[in-house]
Amino acid sequence: PKVLRPPYGNVNDTVRETLKMPLINWSVDTLDWKSRDAKKVVKHMLEDVKDGDIVLLHEIYDSTAEAIEKALPKLAKEGYQFVTIDELFASKGIQPEFGQVYYNAR
Repeated sequence: PKVLRPPYGNVNDTVRETLKMPLINWSVDTLDWKSRDAKKVVKHMLEDVKDGDIVLLHEIYDSTAEAIEKALPKLAKEGYQFVTIDELFASKGIQPEFGQVYYNAR
């Protein structure tokens, strides 16, 4: 792997020194794991997302899949593109650094 999302977003000096890679957290937490309610997840995504954001979603919930099916077409209509972390950083001219924690690409 070239980047890592640490479990629960937890990072400390040991994690930074041991992993020797950029650490990816998020700027928009949809709380899909908590609500398991597609409508609430869609609301978070549509109201909170900005250009360069990293959105946290968990693929293990059916409600998250339902929310993605509803939110992505609406976001695409607003001009958003959905890309990998590598593509996101490249589009913003960001060269990820080892040990650095990234929450977005702004």
